[in-house]
Amino acid sequence: MGKFRKKPVVIEAVQLRWTQWNEVCELLGDVISPENPARSVEIFSDNCGEQGPPYIELTIPTLEGSHVARHGDWIIKGVKGEFYPCKPDIFAATYEAVREG
Repeated sequence: MGKFRKKPVVIEAVQLRWTQWNEVCELLGDVISPENPARSVEIFSDNCGEQGPPYIELTIPTLEGSHVARHGDWIIKGVKGEFYPCKPDIFAATYEAVREG
């Protein structure tokens, strides 16, 4: 038994939101198809019956099987081209932006 540090690896990722749909499509490519479309799910934002904006869900095929990414989740493209969803709090604790330039 010992302690290990994760190797620094640069990944591509996008947060699943309708406002970033073009970036989601660019990253995922053929993962999004008529057989696997994004789904708009209506949610309620208050107790007065006023409906809030829809949020998005998308099925992501991963190496461990299919997982549903929900609005706000990050979709990560791994080092071997695989995809997987990641909850925002885990993403923030694990990754930091890479400054390009």
